[in-house]
Amino acid sequence: MIRTLEAPPHSNRPPARSSSRSRSSSLLVSSPGALTVALTVALLLVACGKPERPHPKGPGITEAIKAKHVEEVPKPKVVAGESALTEEQRAIPLATIGKRVITLGDLEARLALEPEAIRAQYHTLAKRKEFLLKWVQFEVMAEEARRQGLDKDPVVLDAAKQQMVRRLVQESVLGTISAASITDAEIKAYYDNNQRLYHKPLQVEVRHILLRDEKRAHQIHAELKAGSQGSPAKLSSLWQDYVKRVSEDKASIPFLGTLGLVSATPPVGATPAELARLNSIPQNLRDAALTLETYALSEVLQSPRGYHVMYAVSRSPAVDKPLALVSASIKQRLLKRKRDLGRAALIDKLMTDVKTEYDDDAIRLLPLPTQRRRKPAKGDLQQKPGGAHHGHSH
Repeated sequence: MIRTLEAPPHSNRPPARSSSRSRSSSLLVSSPGALTVALTVALLLVACGKPERPHPKGPGITEAIKAKHVEEVPKPKVVAGESALTEEQRAIPLATIGKRVITLGDLEARLALEPEAIRAQYHTLAKRKEFLLKWVQFEVMAEEARRQGLDKDPVVLDAAKQQMVRRLVQESVLGTISAASITDAEIKAYYDNNQRLYHKPLQVEVRHILLRDEKRAHQIHAELKAGSQGSPAKLSSLWQDYVKRVSEDKASIPFLGTLGLVSATPPVGATPAELARLNSIPQNLRDAALTLETYALSEVLQSPRGYHVMYAVSRSPAVDKPLALVSASIKQRLLKRKRDLGRAALIDKLMTDVKTEYDDDAIRLLPLPTQRRRKPAKGDLQQKPGGAHHGHSH
């Protein structure tokens, strides 16, 4: 069953004889936005009608009333599956918006292009009618936008360019480089060259305070433990104060006494500098560091340099991942890299093929944008120049 919508009042059709029906229609569309309301109401009436069920072997439509755009219906391979309709069934017109015809084949193709999760929402007849109605409403709005010249708006044209570029990249790069192009040899090579990602010993990052006097070391340890009261935040604040005031390891004071990551064995691929740093830490300090939980203090420990109080700031568990466990993630990483390289190669080729000239030196004449200062909100702390609170930290 085919229904057509009358042309809106701005068409060049000669005026017909006045009637109560035409007068009511004129009143309906005379106010701003009423055109969309009128079309929506008409389409709702169309969607509520009971459609004629097509004959399984084709409704026998004559060439005279067959849709003109049958050739525009995507072929089965394009819509990711064999069409369940005959060519004649695909040609059945469902809606006409101006010169735009939406056929049953158009609807089938449009639904087939949706993701599986979206398609699942349109298994019922009512939902498919709803899908078609929304599509028709979209086309009506698009037609009105074109009538108002919005298809020539710079913002619209720029958005169209962005969509074209995405489509170009999709078809020229993403569609040609698939996961199947990543070989097992490439995956293994990446795994072998990045052993540090997949094999790590237990590592603890520690800081220390060094003191020459044992009694003083025990006093500092007691003060830190009592002052922090088991709070990581308080311990961190106290540590920053104590390490600057009392530590005798002048080289590590600017770094809050850090000794770096400590492990029982050197990490895979450790550099000579990393090995030298790890070997410079006495063995008993390394052993004690590995027993510390995050934000915990060690007991007072002795070394040839003096007495140490250590503080653990992080703890990284050991990692041992075989190739079979990480091959899928490596494949995705390599796929992304290949596609990035393919996109860069496409851009380089196009920059060479298309005559392109640009001079970026004049950019320096462009004034830098000024940043607007945020007005202080009610309740913001009033601070003196320098931004720091004046007072003592504990």
